[in-house]
Amino acid sequence: MKLPHLFLLSGSLTALLAIAAAPIGLTRLAPAALANPPDQIAQAPTAQLPPKLAQIIRQDLAQKTNLAIAKLKIISASRQTWPNGCLGLPTAQESCSQALVQGWQVKASDGAQVWTYRTNGSGTQLRLENLQSPQVFLPAGIVEQVLADAAARSDLEPSQLKISKAEPKIWSDGCLGLGGLNALCTEALVPGWQVVAQSDRQRWVYRTNQSGSQVMLDQAGSQVVGQLIQPPQTIPPAELPPPLGTDSVFRLISYSGVNNRSTQTVLMADGRVLITKPNIQGVMETRPGRQVNPEMVSKFQQLLQEKRFARFNQLDYPAPVEAPAYATITLSTPDATLRFADIQQSQLSADVQDTLKAWNALLRRGKF
Repeated sequence: MKLPHLFLLSGSLTALLAIAAAPIGLTRLAPAALANPPDQIAQAPTAQLPPKLAQIIRQDLAQKTNLAIAKLKIISASRQTWPNGCLGLPTAQESCSQALVQGWQVKASDGAQVWTYRTNGSGTQLRLENLQSPQVFLPAGIVEQVLADAAARSDLEPSQLKISKAEPKIWSDGCLGLGGLNALCTEALVPGWQVVAQSDRQRWVYRTNQSGSQVMLDQAGSQVVGQLIQPPQTIPPAELPPPLGTDSVFRLISYSGVNNRSTQTVLMADGRVLITKPNIQGVMETRPGRQVNPEMVSKFQQLLQEKRFARFNQLDYPAPVEAPAYATITLSTPDATLRFADIQQSQLSADVQDTLKAWNALLRRGKF
């Protein structure tokens, strides 16, 4: 399925960064539970809310979130009877009168998130239910596109998938940070979403702009992991290998925990291939491999740029718990290191797998 491409939204940088920085707490979303954009919501439920009370709520929320009051809208309101003088939300060691209180439950939004207030009838009492965990306001159109694309990739029905996470993001360019080296990407910040869809066996990470006119699969963050959803981890700094020098192009380290044996192969910028492994006495020694011609070195460097290998820096794909014997592979360029268990290779991004194929072909002095 070919998804729409390159669409920018305008807006002030201050407002965009405020949206992206707001905390999100979401474990699962279902399409039926997701709100529509504020402009598409019928205003009948809020018609009876006193304008003065609406203004009090907007002012209070603007102060608490540091958002401009003009960005905040009341999207729904309903009359409620609260069980006590604390509106059913007492704080620790707070004494609440036990009289019933007539008031309102009001939802306010900045277009990206939703906050829920409880008030008394006049607005002299306000309680905010979810300041630290506002509901994500993911447009329904984005939900439909993401689930439809994930279903097409998995041969499942959209009803068999769920949105497990969604959060506002500010992308670095018009390609949502996913353009290749030769892609023509508008150099402008793009507000949007990072959305995770999943089934029992797979997860897909998508990047979108704010309206959903642009939806792109982030292959580096998407994978199949048997029966469990297992996103990549981060290599602890203490476990990173020594950095490569600028005179080196690429390094592969293979380590087997079964016999505690390590082999390192490095491609130098001048085409030399250096192989370091233990000799018969178990002492590590370095010997030269085949010399690679400059044209092939240049092509391999270009491929690393086209596949944007640097974006995989410090990602770690460990073996599942209780996996059979395996080797750990560590790939490095001067500016990035990626590690994975060899039994997880099929779960790697297509760009990493293409890099490995090119590397193996290079060592055989073949074409790639």
